[in-house]
Amino acid sequence: MKRLLAYLFIVFGLGLTFNMNVNSKETLIKIGTGGPSGVYFQVGNTICKMVAKLQSKEHGRKSGSENTYFCSAPSTGGSNYNIGKILQGDLDFGVSQSDWQSHAYKGTSKWSKIGPSKNLRSVFSFHNEPFQIWVRKKAKVNNFRDLKGKIVNIGNPGSGQRRFMEELMRAYGVDKSFFKKTTELTSSEQIRALCDGRIDAFGYAVGFPNGAMEQAATCRAKATPISIDKDIINKLVQNNTSYSKAVIPKGTYTRQKKDIITYGVKATLVTNKNLSNEIVYDVVKSVFENLDHFQRQHPAFRSLNSKMMLEGLSAPLHAGAIKYYKEAGISYSNHLYIVEKLPNKETQIAKAEPSQTQSDKDLEEEKKKIAEEKRKIEEQKRKIAEVKKKQEEEKKRKEEQDDIYVIGSGTGFFVNKEGYVITNNHVVEICRIMAAKIGGKAKLFEILATDTSNDLAIIKGEFRSENYLNLSTVGAVFGEDVVAFGYPLDSELSSSVKLTRGIVSSLSGPENNISQIQIDAAIQPGNSGGPVLNYQGQVVGVASAGLNKLYMLEKAEYIPENVNFAVAAPTLLAFLKANQIDFGDKKINVDKTQELAKIGMPSTIQLKCLNTKSAHQKHLKNKKYNDVLLRKVVDFDQEILK
Repeated sequence: MKRLLAYLFIVFGLGLTFNMNVNSKETLIKIGTGGPSGVYFQVGNTICKMVAKLQSKEHGRKSGSENTYFCSAPSTGGSNYNIGKILQGDLDFGVSQSDWQSHAYKGTSKWSKIGPSKNLRSVFSFHNEPFQIWVRKKAKVNNFRDLKGKIVNIGNPGSGQRRFMEELMRAYGVDKSFFKKTTELTSSEQIRALCDGRIDAFGYAVGFPNGAMEQAATCRAKATPISIDKDIINKLVQNNTSYSKAVIPKGTYTRQKKDIITYGVKATLVTNKNLSNEIVYDVVKSVFENLDHFQRQHPAFRSLNSKMMLEGLSAPLHAGAIKYYKEAGISYSNHLYIVEKLPNKETQIAKAEPSQTQSDKDLEEEKKKIAEEKRKIEEQKRKIAEVKKKQEEEKKRKEEQDDIYVIGSGTGFFVNKEGYVITNNHVVEICRIMAAKIGGKAKLFEILATDTSNDLAIIKGEFRSENYLNLSTVGAVFGEDVVAFGYPLDSELSSSVKLTRGIVSSLSGPENNISQIQIDAAIQPGNSGGPVLNYQGQVVGVASAGLNKLYMLEKAEYIPENVNFAVAAPTLLAFLKANQIDFGDKKINVDKTQELAKIGMPSTIQLKCLNTKSAHQKHLKNKKYNDVLLRKVVDFDQEILK
């Protein structure tokens, strides 16, 4: 069985990570992100994944670094918090919205009392967070001028949404009197208002695809985004280096039949100019040389390329970043370049232009010395690499012989006949590979795509299923009856699929998160990743971890009953579209739960998480996986092949 599993890992392309410390120095990199459910948190942790590749030839595209990096990307308060902690030296890097990067560097807006933060440096940028105008179909709005006489939400005072809207109004030369009425709803309130017909349009800056925007597109409003005039975009982008042009490709959202041209801010990575050039160089290298893998970590990263990742920056680039861009032949804007004294000669040659007061002869002599030093360093690196390679090969040989066990379980369901399965991200992210018992035979599944922000994952094996579930394109309806399918508590109860009935008790999750719905159908450990069906036989949600009752008892001093959550169908649809996975939306009206069971049961499978005993012990310490991990590991042969 050991050799069989080792072979299967090779077939599925699963790499093994080794931590090598031959003549290396250990460095902890701390990256500030955002809320745990947001894309900024995903950005930071994806960078950490790329940094890990520097130490592994098995995963990396290049030979890697001789240094050992440990990378941490905890949840933080977001852009301004990250910048402040970077300037104080408490964080090495931070994710920041490009406009706040600009304000901090120039000392404007909320940073006016502190003054210009001249030690702030850019590293690169990520996905666009374009400003989007969404309009309901019956309003018959095709462009911004058509909003005259309409009811428009301009955002609550002090919000970024309000700032964008007022700036766009000034660019068009209009004020609030241009509209019939303006509202000041929050971002979570405006979706419902549009769907209910209480407003005709709203503006919002957000990355795409976005579950809330898909909800606007699929609800009664049948909303679509509209383009902003190109001359207005050009004027706004020229006047603000933190802005960039953006395109939302056609088909991103339901009924979006053409590309939407707009503008907006970007998510950026910033640091302190005093951070080591070597560290910044290595981080940039790890991301740009593994960009194909980076793109697969989240739908918002799919369209990234090296040119886009140097747009929307205001603060000058860090010297370590410039060193890499010059070596890689990647161009950047002149305003991102400043000459500053650097701590080592090698980087100074890469960064600074020759001084006009220095003779050409002296400069050539200096270059020769540096070239010789570099040659010696490269020779030393080569020798170190040879030692590492031998040790890596030995560790890999031993690692491949380690026994693999079933360490956890969850639920998944087929969404098309090609064999694509949907489940939760937290079900698969602790696993080397997934397995299921179908028709009495063991089937293995590869993890294709994950969305940590919305707790979704797509897996696929060689198995093709004739049984699959259709999805609701309009999402759940408040108060409707639903049935949750899954494999809860299979070690305590039977190992057959189980269903629980309930209703949709809220169209949003914790903290008004409209990417989730709240249901009162019971969800137990093992249910995670299972489908929640309405009585039209469609998936309206993906069961996620139930509200932690012990946590609520500690915080609120009571135990909530019948409070569980599922990822909303529009969020799932956006995830599938971003990964180009086909799905159906057929409706089958059923009257009885027994009839619905015949639809849900054959399409729902129990997933087994395979990993080592050491991995099981490591993850037991994290409460996030309580509903997935088994109390004790189980032998693969006994559990899957029995």
